[in-house]
Amino acid sequence: GGGMPGGGGVSFQHADEIFKAFFGGNDPFSMFFDGDDDMGGMFGKGGGKGGPGGPRVVFNQRGGMPGGSGGMGGMGGMGGFPFDIGGMGGMPGMGKGMGKGGGAPRKPPPPAHAVPLGVVVVVRDLKGSAEHNGKTGKIAGWDQEKGRYQVEVSDGGEETTLSLKPANLTQQATVHVVGIESQAELNGQSGQILGYNEQTGRYTIRLKQKMASGRDALGLTASNVILPKGTRVVTQGLTREELNGQMAQIMEIDQDAARYTVTCQNGKTIKIKYDNVLC
Repeated sequence: GGGMPGGGGVSFQHADEIFKAFFGGNDPFSMFFDGDDDMGGMFGKGGGKGGPGGPRVVFNQRGGMPGGSGGMGGMGGMGGFPFDIGGMGGMPGMGKGMGKGGGAPRKPPPPAHAVPLGVVVVVRDLKGSAEHNGKTGKIAGWDQEKGRYQVEVSDGGEETTLSLKPANLTQQATVHVVGIESQAELNGQSGQILGYNEQTGRYTIRLKQKMASGRDALGLTASNVILPKGTRVVTQGLTREELNGQMAQIMEIDQDAARYTVTCQNGKTIKIKYDNVLC
């Protein structure tokens, strides 16, 4: 039937119920990530380095948690349940069972002001783990309590998940160029954001059409690009300090006034200039 390797006769559905009961519907790995450093910790499918101040959880290639007395605190049979799952102390391996499919409770979708799952981003401005700056990845989750995204990056074939603050990533959104007086022929062109340089305050944009010089990349400030409706952003440069640093979603675009209408995480809807947001 549906028993897992090693006996025990626990079906996958039954194991799923056990898992949910054990973790109370929460992210089972959230206990490993905390701290106020720019990376709250990370875990990889082959053993990435942990961020400073953040412990790491290392998965083996089969997807289970490390076995033996170290796995889940050495709790044989899921820590005192009157049965065990496949007779495995500390949940080793589980490549054919919960490690690859069902079992872990589903995470709730990110809130409306957070970047959706699967969106491609580039890592930036990490100080403690600068080796990850410039890497691209995808949004894999949002931790509301810690205010961090889980970002899956691939480096040399090894996947690692970083726990990052919103200020440490930039979405590779498609934008339209506006307001350039010295090269007016660029206005209206579309391009893709490759990254953001906080020192210069400019996005690097790759244009879909090359310029007369043959180049297709240029640096533009936020005031010279229009982000798409629905893009998630972080507010900046507003005179009302309490409105700065708000995660928000672009709801409307007024090109005549060169302003976005955004709904912030605090519930307020405000109309602000293009350069008052970063994506």
